[in-house]
Amino acid sequence: MTASSNGFFQKLDAIDKWLFESRAGAVAMSLLFFVFTAATGLRFLNDEGTLPIEFISAFLNEPMAIFFLTKAKPVLLLIYGLPMMFGIRGYLFAHCLIGSTGVFLICGAARGFKVGRPNIAGLFLATNTIYFVSVACGFPNADGVVIVVLFLMLYTHDRTFLAGLVLGLLPLVRHELGVISAVFVGLDILKHRRIKMTIATALLPAIYILAGAIYLGDLFWVFTNWLNTTNVPVEYRDWRIFTVPEALNYHVLAFPNNSPLLTLAALAGIVVIFVKRRFDLLVFPIIVLLTAAMFLWLQTGTAIGFVDMGLRSYLMFAPFMAVLAAMALSLRFKGSSLLVLVFAALSLGWQGVRAYDPVDVLGRQHEFQHQLFDELRERGLYSGQTLYTDLQTARYDTCAGIATDRTFLLGNTVMRWEIELSTKASDKQRAAAVSAMAATRILLYPEDHEIQRDAVYLLRREGRLQAWRDRIEAENPERIEVGIFDNRSFDLYRWPNDN
Repeated sequence: MTASSNGFFQKLDAIDKWLFESRAGAVAMSLLFFVFTAATGLRFLNDEGTLPIEFISAFLNEPMAIFFLTKAKPVLLLIYGLPMMFGIRGYLFAHCLIGSTGVFLICGAARGFKVGRPNIAGLFLATNTIYFVSVACGFPNADGVVIVVLFLMLYTHDRTFLAGLVLGLLPLVRHELGVISAVFVGLDILKHRRIKMTIATALLPAIYILAGAIYLGDLFWVFTNWLNTTNVPVEYRDWRIFTVPEALNYHVLAFPNNSPLLTLAALAGIVVIFVKRRFDLLVFPIIVLLTAAMFLWLQTGTAIGFVDMGLRSYLMFAPFMAVLAAMALSLRFKGSSLLVLVFAALSLGWQGVRAYDPVDVLGRQHEFQHQLFDELRERGLYSGQTLYTDLQTARYDTCAGIATDRTFLLGNTVMRWEIELSTKASDKQRAAAVSAMAATRILLYPEDHEIQRDAVYLLRREGRLQAWRDRIEAENPERIEVGIFDNRSFDLYRWPNDN
């Protein structure tokens, strides 16, 4: 081998070492991730991303009532309450910052597991289109990932009590993350015969439940208020139970959006666990299998909840697959530096392609909303006047030319059903929650609404809005079919003779 080729491989080894082994490389990776996610602005606006904003905004008006709505995700209320005071952009900025921290933390967790190239775990998250989009648009699933990787980092550095406290937060961020809490508590008891982490894991949920019992006057309020989405009346559902082949197709669709090259490396990482006798990491593929089974149960059977086909839920796998991928690509041999750098380049390129138009993760919701309001302006139906609509993102979509400060959300029958069921333990909580939402321009009760004839009402044509449609049509408005892009699936109501 010539001196020049030796020099080339030495340079590759140096790049490899800095990028995939050093803490500086992990910091650089997380900073770049922050820049790119924050730069998306409102491009990935989605109603699942604005849902936390609805609760956080209401929380700022009625903290106690909203804090004890489990659907509101109490941990996120505390984290994002202050950023939300600066509006949606403040929330998204903070969400991108925390999501980028997750990229750095997973590198630290992999380092704690003594993985040779720990920053590959960070690369996995950074090139995971589902994670990228979830961070950029505000999906709480991304927050679940960050809290999981914070736990993993604390756990691998023997910060047992702190790790347990963080582990206990997982079900309060996403209920399905309780699977991870249960597995690690069981593992810690079996492996270390210690109770400290178990107590720590139960501590914060217990405090939350007891505080709620004092506020609501019901010791069993969590069960009283339990929101089982499978009980939504059939006539109001916009989803259905899936067949097993449909649910399996969900996992297939997730593959190209889940850093596919590094996902293949993660599968190889399972083999490496046995070859290297790293049986401490067997818990990772076990969690992946358990969560896959849970998805199938929630998507195909009658369970205590329902997980739709939104790929954002697939992030439950991500932290564990990230460490497994780093494990596989940490093998050292002649030319391994070139191999991992090629993997990194291809993964970044693939991410660029998928993130340019992440339709599998987001659908066309934001794009369709822009088309709808372009049509309304062209037809002279909307020019920034007060707007009442069931489009959840319309109150934030400034880039669609909507006067967001004069836009109200008309809550559909399912939203009303959910609020009433999740506040069943206390009429006081229900009244305060509804009042808090009204203060943020969310209206739930058509019978209490006084029709504004100088406004326009824009409704999708679906059964969940029939109560609002009846209330509006009782005032004899002009009805105009709109939504040319979607077979005129919207109705606009107005009173032109009154203005």
